[in-house]
Amino acid sequence: MTPIYTLKSSGEAAIISALMEGYGIRHHIQGSAFGSLYPTSLTNDLNAQILLVADDQVELAQALLEPFLDEDPTSV
Repeated sequence: MTPIYTLKSSGEAAIISALMEGYGIRHHIQGSAFGSLYPTSLTNDLNAQILLVADDQVELAQALLEPFLDEDPTSV
């Protein structure tokens, strides 16, 4: 599994997980269990959730994630 995206919220995690399932991409959200213990609208170091996908499906998953990525990487 390859980490490809740090999720911004539990809601985003649910949407992206459904997207990955819909396209048959094998994935795992690391930290999802701990993140649900301390849910907030935004993630921090304690409840960070990271999307991991199968090594052979990274390219497709990254293409599907394009709309979720910030246009300006320096924006807060």
